Amino acid sequence: MVRQLSTSISDLVLAAISFRASYLLFQNSNYTACVGFFLIAFAASHGVVRFGMTSPSQLLVRCHYTAAWVAQIVGIPCIAIAFTLKEHLNTVAYINAALSVTCLATARLTGPSTQEKAGGMVGAFAVLSILGVSLIRFNPYGIIGGLCVLLSVFIGVKGTALRLPRVDWFHYVLAIGNVSFQLALVQKQSPVYYESR
Repeated sequence: MVRQLSTSISDLVLAAISFRASYLLFQNSNYTACVGFFLIAFAASHGVVRFGMTSPSQLLVRCHYTAAWVAQIVGIPCIAIAFTLKEHLNTVAYINAALSVTCLATARLTGPSTQEKAGGMVGAFAVLSILGVSLIRFNPYGIIGGLCVLLSVFIGVKGTALRLPRVDWFHYVLAIGNVSFQLALVQKQSPVYYESR
């Protein structure tokens, strides 16, 4: 197998941005989003090592795949839960949590194909939750982040585009989305001032 240095670098960018977001949200006492970004960073870190090697072990490949799957079904929903709780939409937060836990709990009972589809649905619901909340409450950073995640899905991970592997573009667009999500979650709401009569 050939070393994929550009993919290792794009994973490094995604990991660094996600670790930074996790740290900043931890400092901001937003522990749910902190866990979400940490899981994304953890998966991307595995990708840095995997794609930086000429012949990664099967164990490393499986660990990277599993970490990416967990980031999709737990990490992204954690970020969605943080968004919905910030806006006091507890029911949507509970649905995200229930979908995530259900997908995790049934993983051993299903095959890889079903796990992949279920993970995609859980991740999609989480991103749509973030976009919906951001549109309703007009949080421009949340909207940009959600659109970046949707764009990364359309970019895909197979093939090339503009002389780079699509997986690299996928990582870079996700990194931009994560910066936007982090900014949206630390953004303070504008105070409302009332004029006295």
